[in-house]
Amino acid sequence: MRRDYDVTLEKPLPANLAAERMILGIILLDNAIIEQAIGMTPDEFFGEANRIIFGHMLALRARGRAIDPLTLQEELWRAGELERVGGPSYIAGLFDGVPRFSNIEEYVRLVRNTSRERQLIHFAQSVIARAFDGEVEVDEQLRVAEQGLIAIGDGDGGESHWRDIADVACEVLVESEARAASGRALLDFSTGFRDLDYLTDGFERGTLVVIGAAPKMGKTGLALSMTRLMSESKENLGADGRPPLIAWYSMEMSAKQQARRFQANIARVDFKRFRTGYLSSDEWRRVAQATQKMTEWRVRFDDRPGLSLRAMREGVRRLKIDEGQAPDVIFVDYLQLANGERQRGETREQEVARISTGLTSLAKDYNLTLIALSQLNRQLFNRPDKKPHLGDFRDSGQIAQDATLIMGLHRDQVYNTETPRQNIADLLVLAARDAPIGSVELVFMSQMMAFEDKWNTGD
Repeated sequence: MRRDYDVTLEKPLPANLAAERMILGIILLDNAIIEQAIGMTPDEFFGEANRIIFGHMLALRARGRAIDPLTLQEELWRAGELERVGGPSYIAGLFDGVPRFSNIEEYVRLVRNTSRERQLIHFAQSVIARAFDGEVEVDEQLRVAEQGLIAIGDGDGGESHWRDIADVACEVLVESEARAASGRALLDFSTGFRDLDYLTDGFERGTLVVIGAAPKMGKTGLALSMTRLMSESKENLGADGRPPLIAWYSMEMSAKQQARRFQANIARVDFKRFRTGYLSSDEWRRVAQATQKMTEWRVRFDDRPGLSLRAMREGVRRLKIDEGQAPDVIFVDYLQLANGERQRGETREQEVARISTGLTSLAKDYNLTLIALSQLNRQLFNRPDKKPHLGDFRDSGQIAQDATLIMGLHRDQVYNTETPRQNIADLLVLAARDAPIGSVELVFMSQMMAFEDKWNTGD
């Protein structure tokens, strides 16, 4: 049955006043314990008196003064708020039932949880109000709603997002020194290819990487090879010793087709013979070993066709719930197959531009590396060398503005069967914000539909 009224008005907002008083009472008994509550803000306290008292406790701590009933009363009196909190009797009552132990983490957790529940209620009301107004496009409403949920989930608490350049510079210096001390010259992730790592310093979180290629050039095979190598790279192991969590939006091939390519690649067997089942006993043994090896990876597939940005965002949110974290890396195969839910009067170029910008926002919102494959315009066929240029990216110049790193894949053998560069692929860095323009050579292993570092194949 439809209800046309606000259900939140039927009951009081969530709060845990007992836990709030317990935090304040324990701090009065032992000032050092306030360090366990650093990071909390007065606004997380529901009770007005508790909120005011905690704020003055933080002020006393900041000035290096003791926090006891006398100093607290004096602080409140000078601010004209002593009677507002209930006078000396309320402060004295904070000791009631307080256990004598030096840990308030559980009480902090209880108070923060109810604070986030209140934030969620207020935020949900604002989302409902915007939906009723109907003045903003539904995709933008959903994007704002998701960002708000992320902020609440991450404990944002509505604090300022401005950052001082000196603080940021110090963070960069510490990270660079740590990288130098560890001997690791890469950013957040190894690309899986040694020469590409050397050229680009690897992949960085919060960025969009675009890899473009003409049809039949092998861009999906390149991305799958990259996935395998990234999963197997010791450089990419997390603090828990696990490989990165990689999500694949595979709109061109099914998850089974992708898995079959992985197995053929790892087992070093002919892809076509594996697909039809004509393998020797030794090859079947290698495929079984490859399958076992893949169980150690953390790769997830969504192979539904024509996914929208909305569906991709929902998939990331679901994966965060299922895995306890957002993915570290996302592959989108490929950009032009995504459904931009074209709006009335919008051209295809505008739709793709919106998809590109949306993918950039997704990478930043979840602090992940997003690698989107892209089909190139056929105009490159008219050039003698047929190598990809930055202007060849199909349907949208917005891609060049959004991406941190843009690469083009080229194999001369596709156009010239007599080329002396048999099985050699060029991966060209066409644009990069923090890396030089250049290219690296890879080896394309046609039987396995995979790419390898040239140095790693003995060529």
